[in-house]
Amino acid sequence: MTSDHGDIPADLEEAYLTATERSRELHHEAREHLPGGNSRTTLHFEPYPLYIEDAEGCRVTDADGNEYVDFFNNATSLIHGHAPESVTEAAAAAARSGSAPGGPTPSEIDLAAHLTDRIASVDRVRFTNSGTEATMHAVRAARAYTGESTIAKFEGIYHGTHDVAQVSVAPPVHLAGPAEDPTAVPDSAGVHPAVTEDTVVVPFNSVAATREKLERHADDLAGVLIHPLMGINVIPAGEEFVAMLEEFTDAHDVPLIFDEVVSFRIAHGGAQERYGVEPDITALGKVIGGGFPAGAVGGREDIMSLFDPTAHGEIAHGGTFNANPVTMRAGLTAMEEYDRDAVKRVNGLAASLVERAREVFREHAVEARVNRSGSLFNVYFSDQPVTDYRSRVASSSREEQRLFHLLLNEGVRLSPGLMGAVSTPMTESEVDGFVDALGSAVERL
Repeated sequence: MTSDHGDIPADLEEAYLTATERSRELHHEAREHLPGGNSRTTLHFEPYPLYIEDAEGCRVTDADGNEYVDFFNNATSLIHGHAPESVTEAAAAAARSGSAPGGPTPSEIDLAAHLTDRIASVDRVRFTNSGTEATMHAVRAARAYTGESTIAKFEGIYHGTHDVAQVSVAPPVHLAGPAEDPTAVPDSAGVHPAVTEDTVVVPFNSVAATREKLERHADDLAGVLIHPLMGINVIPAGEEFVAMLEEFTDAHDVPLIFDEVVSFRIAHGGAQERYGVEPDITALGKVIGGGFPAGAVGGREDIMSLFDPTAHGEIAHGGTFNANPVTMRAGLTAMEEYDRDAVKRVNGLAASLVERAREVFREHAVEARVNRSGSLFNVYFSDQPVTDYRSRVASSSREEQRLFHLLLNEGVRLSPGLMGAVSTPMTESEVDGFVDALGSAVERL
């Protein structure tokens, strides 16, 4: 028997309602003032989301006092977990000197220097306040550099919520065209029709089909925009596929744009280091802010010079809170502590977690796939490899929803889409706890 909310079994929903009465009250109150009860659509799930009152390390506590081991990690952004002492002290010290002084600060230089030293392809960088802004400015830079307007993006990839990004993120398959030649479909009401006309949607991880479609539009392309893990889905691009994109864009002098907002944490120099490529433009966010709102766009010196006001830069780029010293100092501290040893350790923990999770599904004869890249992982209920958007949507959303709630009941928090992230406060103990909780949950599936 299911509840009134989709495919959640009635007993699971009842358990959730009983355990989270205060969250339910807060959600009802929030709906009086906020459309749907919050300011972040991606945080909503049925019957209502948890309201968090405290967070420390790799654990969060909701308004009812329930504690969860947090593999959601604020959509992968908190590489050091919640309220790490060194980062919060750095942010507090910066705030005491003025959180938004209205002028450049040395902290901006320090984080920029760290990123340009850390990422081989980035000669210069400009800061924003979100990953959405970073990918928006990356697209604008590519258009300014080439003088063209058409952007190639990949079906099923989320790049934020500006107009170009809101095309074919999660299109209904019956509207999306052939798998090898997808149709551009607006992903939100309010996206201007001209946006889809200027967007070429290409299939992810299909070398031949993607190359053919890019060649078809080569004369009009301003840039090729890709997230190498399919954004929030943890579906890694194949090495041959990425190599083809680099070869094509180099041959046609079309900027290759890497959206590393999520993927930057998988290697010391981001996914581009892992793949051995040097994109022309890189968008960053999430982990570079140390838990504070942050984004950045960086790349080749000749492209980034288009932002340069001392050289009559052609791209206007403002933002009242860009490069605010609180974020800059917190971000630098977080990045310095996320050194190669830390990257190796969290990636190793994730590898152990994923292998043991796969064994749990095998033992219970449940058809599931667990994808991993670095410290990120995602569970899919499918009997086939999940390698692109079409195979992702074929995974059972009903079982995903049930497992999400079963794990919450066990004190484990993933994203509603069953994506998880390992953070530096975690140890083998948290991995053991996850595997035990997964075993209990899968038994009930």
